[in-house]
Amino acid sequence: MTNIEFYKEVDLIKTNIYNTEINDLKINGHLWSFLTVSSSLSTFLPNLKVSEHYKIVQNMQYHRSISSIDLLYPSLIENTKFNDNSNILEQSKTKSHIFVGYHAGSYNMILRCLAEKNIPFCVVANNDYIKDYEKIVQELYKDLPHDNSSERLQIFSAEDPKLLLKLTKNLSIGISVFIFIDGNSGTKKNDFSNDKNLLKIDFLNHHIYARQGVAFLSYLSKAPIVTVVAKRDENLNNNVTLNLLKTDELLANSTNRSDFINSITKKIYKELEVYLINNYEQWAGWLYLHNFFDTDDISEELTTDTKTLNFSDTKFTVSQYIHLVKHDENNIFLVKKKKYEIMRIERFLFDVLTYFQTPRRISTKETLIIENEVVGFNFIEELIEMNILKPVL
Repeated sequence: MTNIEFYKEVDLIKTNIYNTEINDLKINGHLWSFLTVSSSLSTFLPNLKVSEHYKIVQNMQYHRSISSIDLLYPSLIENTKFNDNSNILEQSKTKSHIFVGYHAGSYNMILRCLAEKNIPFCVVANNDYIKDYEKIVQELYKDLPHDNSSERLQIFSAEDPKLLLKLTKNLSIGISVFIFIDGNSGTKKNDFSNDKNLLKIDFLNHHIYARQGVAFLSYLSKAPIVTVVAKRDENLNNNVTLNLLKTDELLANSTNRSDFINSITKKIYKELEVYLINNYEQWAGWLYLHNFFDTDDISEELTTDTKTLNFSDTKFTVSQYIHLVKHDENNIFLVKKKKYEIMRIERFLFDVLTYFQTPRRISTKETLIIENEVVGFNFIEELIEMNILKPVL
């Protein structure tokens, strides 16, 4: 423990997060965020149990909070292991690279490392990040033990219309570029299927629309791409792995620009996908992953035709894409995870659906009573037609 203050801060973070129960979350604030992340987990990692989602999200917030203070503690670099088999860091002192990072684990450590090793580089960030954090980042950069001629770190806006031109110029004079590929860049505003800057790719158990700007920059500048994957171990020691993509081989073998850009974009996101299979709790992107695809276009489950059902032989249960949350007596929610729709419901509907969380048969001849309330058969039929109740096949 080379920095006592850091570990004190971690203990405070841990206490605040793990002492918070779901019913302590504020309506339309943290609760909405939790339900959104839970929906993403159900979509992209359906093998995770819904009952474990809250604990998983707490772990995510724990790692995310630690990442937000990493840069403030210089001694953390001493406990960071950089896996650099291609000797990229040393080469970057004289040859520019495009560093691609992800908001996972100790992702800030690579920025401190680049500065301390006197590697000339600039950063691309969205406007919100620049507005909120540029001042503190510049103060930290100024205090780092580097001997670059400039005391200010070049930070470019991701929304700058001349960004590609500026970055290409920097790369041509030996200044590397660092960009987080998985940032919350407002993709939700795009016309997904018609935006030529977006590529639809398979991602975990679903798909996303990925930005292709990094691959295009590499194509224009001929600069190699380095992916940077960071994670923490159980003792909060940091591991950062640098992987050099073979862009030169692809440039030589690609028949056209589109082939190169598509291939590189898929490779960049494939590294994140592989990482998330075992380290999903260390990724901050779950908070905004729903902005990377059009939730309105998600195909609906096939509607069950109640006229063809033999109710006496069929059990029904709540759809796996429906999540119920009872925050308190006045705030009960139904989440349609496929559509990311969060709806406040009445206690009566909550009681009915809770009853059907265990598969049940329905009698067309006998009155169904749940929590002393009569439930009409027509009401059950409507829940089936709405895909809220599904037959157990």
